[in-house]
Amino acid sequence: MKRIVFFAIFMSLSLCDSYSVLNAENPPGNEEKAARSYYVRCPRFVRPMMEKWIEEYSTLRPDVKICLAKRCAKSEIDMNVVLRRSNIDGYEVMYFGDYCILPVTKKNSFADKKLSGKTMGRKRLKKLFFTKNEEDYVDEYEREEYRKIPYVVYSSNDTASVSGSFATFFDEPLCNLRGKRVSGDDAFLNNAVVNDTLGVTFNAIPNIFDIKTRRVRDGLSLLRVDTEGLSGYEITNNTTIDEMIDVLEQEKTETIPVSRIGITFSQDDEDVKDFLRWIITSGVTYNHHYGFLNLDSQTMERQADKVRLL
Repeated sequence: MKRIVFFAIFMSLSLCDSYSVLNAENPPGNEEKAARSYYVRCPRFVRPMMEKWIEEYSTLRPDVKICLAKRCAKSEIDMNVVLRRSNIDGYEVMYFGDYCILPVTKKNSFADKKLSGKTMGRKRLKKLFFTKNEEDYVDEYEREEYRKIPYVVYSSNDTASVSGSFATFFDEPLCNLRGKRVSGDDAFLNNAVVNDTLGVTFNAIPNIFDIKTRRVRDGLSLLRVDTEGLSGYEITNNTTIDEMIDVLEQEKTETIPVSRIGITFSQDDEDVKDFLRWIITSGVTYNHHYGFLNLDSQTMERQADKVRLL
C-alpha cells in the first residue's frame, strides 16, 4: 500500500513539473496564431502568375494564407480577377496590368491555309467573328455573303472569358458572336479549334503562347491581322511573346484588343489590401514573364492609392 501511495505522489509531482516547463516555454497569450485563409478566383491564364505571387508573398506573411479558389462558394471568395473595367457593388478593383487578345486557328488546317494569305483588318475581323441583326444587313447580297462564311467560330460562355472584352473592342454585343459556345475556361478554346479544320477562335496571349519557349503553342497558328499603327511591325507565328508585349506597350492598333485586368477587394480587409499592395509594388515585376502588359506609371500610382495605408 505504501508503494502505491509513493508512486501516486511521484507521478503527481512529475506532471506538475512538466506543466511548469511547458508554461515556461509557451507562456499564456504567446500561442502562435493560426494563418487566416483568403480565397482568390481567377481564369486559368492568370493562375501561373497568381501562384507565383502567392508563393513569394507567403515568405513575407506566413500568418496570411492566400489560396486559389477552385471549388469555393461565391460567399467564400475574397478576391476575384476581373478582365474588364468593372463596377461591382460593395467592392473596389485594383488593376495590375493589361492583356491582349489575338485571333488564332489550327496550324495547317483548312482555315489556316485559306486565311493565312489575307491580312485581316478591323472590318474583315468583324465579318469573320460576328453576325448581324437582320435589320442591319444592307441588302440580300450582304446577308448571303455572311451566310457563306464557312468557318466555325468558337467562343466561351464562361463569365471569366475574354469574349466580353473581344466583343466590346469591336463595338459588338456579346450575343452577336457567331458559331459555337464552349463551356468552361478559355483554355478549352484551343482544344476546340485543333479538332476542327474550319475552326477559328480568339484568346489571351498567355493561352496562345508557351510561357517557357516564348513562342506560339504547338498546333496553333495566328491569323494575320493588319498592324497599321504599330510602326510597320508585323505579327507572325515567329513572333515571340516578348516582342508582342514590347510593341503593344508602346502603340495600339484597331485590330488587336488590349484590355485591363484587375482584382476586386473590400476596403474593410487589411490583410487582403496588404497582399494587393505587395502586388502593385513588387508582384507586377512578373507581368512580362507571364504574358501581361505593364500599366503606365500614372495609372500604377492611382492603383497603389486604392490600397495605400491610411
